[in-house]
Amino acid sequence: MYYIKIVTLFLAFQSLDADQTEPQSLGDQAFENERYEWALHYYDKERNDSLNPVLNFKLAQTFYHLNDLDSTKHFAALAFQQIPQSTDVEPYILSNQILEFLKEIKAYELAWSLSDNSDLIDSNYRQHLIEDQNADLASTYEIARLKSLITFLIILFLTAIGCIIYGVVFLQNKKGKFVRKIRQGNQEILRLQQLNASLDEENTTKDRLFSVIGHDLRGPMGSLKGILELTQTKELKGKELMDFIPNLIADVERVQFTLNNLLNWGQAQMNKTQVRQGTVTLRKVVDSNIQLLQKSASDKSIKVIQNINEKVKLWADKHHVDIIIRNLLSNAIKFTPENGLITLEVFDAKDGFWELHIKDTGIGLEASVIDSILNTKRVHSTYGTQNEKGTGIGLSLCLDMVTRNGGEMTVASEPGKGSTFMIKLPAKLGRTVSKPISNQIVN
Repeated sequence: MYYIKIVTLFLAFQSLDADQTEPQSLGDQAFENERYEWALHYYDKERNDSLNPVLNFKLAQTFYHLNDLDSTKHFAALAFQQIPQSTDVEPYILSNQILEFLKEIKAYELAWSLSDNSDLIDSNYRQHLIEDQNADLASTYEIARLKSLITFLIILFLTAIGCIIYGVVFLQNKKGKFVRKIRQGNQEILRLQQLNASLDEENTTKDRLFSVIGHDLRGPMGSLKGILELTQTKELKGKELMDFIPNLIADVERVQFTLNNLLNWGQAQMNKTQVRQGTVTLRKVVDSNIQLLQKSASDKSIKVIQNINEKVKLWADKHHVDIIIRNLLSNAIKFTPENGLITLEVFDAKDGFWELHIKDTGIGLEASVIDSILNTKRVHSTYGTQNEKGTGIGLSLCLDMVTRNGGEMTVASEPGKGSTFMIKLPAKLGRTVSKPISNQIVN
């Protein structure tokens, strides 16, 4: 078998050297320039009554580029059958070229039939043909399996979006019930104004939720749709499709983070969240969020330093503090370029409050953007230093939860020189530490 292949390659090189000295036909020129209609025209004019397997093989290749598979198979088989009667070609070279061409276009049945009826092909080649066909079937199975996985992810996304839309419709129906109840009763004018204001706020919430859905959830859905289309047209092999899995996982994690923010923010907008204040060890909450976002920071080679003493205790809702720190730290990573630095420190405000500073070396903010952040009626959304997507809901949620816990949020920033978000929250009564001792952790 190996001897035959060596002889075949040797004859092929001899054939190539001989072809280089011959003038190129008009059909060959048109074929090389991808003008296949003209190539078909010239090849057809070159045909005559004599046996010419080489020209018939060229016609098969031309018809393949013209998407005529039946004609492709016909002329390929004709060329193969004419090889023994032709004295102008090397039989081993041309027969192998035709069979390899049929394998490339997945015409396994024709390749097997020709090789089975030919004395030029040995049994080893037929075995390789079977193995190639089985490998192609295995690849098709793997693509189908991965397509099922992606379909499951799409259903999961659609279910989440459906839940959000259902909530929005529920809010709209609730608005109609409130309006009918107000019109039926003889309530005071002040009561009527307050309810109308509440309904308008719910309508604004609905519009903002639709905006977030279109902005942050449509992107991952588009990516999944594109990959499915590629798998359907078989432009992606199994291994190539596996390379997209990490990006799909990242999209799922980003959507999950966004949905959590949407649920918390939506509840806050509808005044359905209760503030359950208690003792909060700030160091523990900060450490857990640094660990949670460590991969995002490591991907951009960003150092995260926390300088918070374990004795710093807040009197606040622990769940709210967790959401505040997670969103602010995530934003700091998002807007800090590679090899940047983020620090978290606590200062004694001396009025019964601790003040947490989250400082980054990022791109900074314009004064108008800071005003937008501190205005709860508006949502400001931008892309990060590596085009990370964001909804703008996170900062609005932070400001709302800081306010609900009796605190304040301010921002100090300058374009190109980073930003510092300062969060004042009530301290636990009876504290004994007036100034935290330095405890440094670097990621």
